[in-house]
Amino acid sequence: MRQYIYGISLPGFAPGGGPEELGFKAYNLGRMSQVGLPVPPAFVIGTRICQEYWRDPEGVRAWLKAELPGYMDRLGEASGLGLW
Repeated sequence: MRQYIYGISLPGFAPGGGPEELGFKAYNLGRMSQVGLPVPPAFVIGTRICQEYWRDPEGVRAWLKAELPGYMDRLGEASGLGLW
């Protein structure tokens, strides 16, 4: 499966692509972070996962169940908060 989760101000995460991949709000937050404005760490599930979901709903659900805990752990470490 392609990359569908992107980091914003989050160490170890790819910053992502354009607004068509992230959505405009996440894209602009990523841009703000890249120019040094204070943006809290976050991740976003890209918009293109919707297309994948229509092709393979069970595959996307299984992928999210496998991937999200690791992303949540990294977000918790970066923010200093316990998320689980």
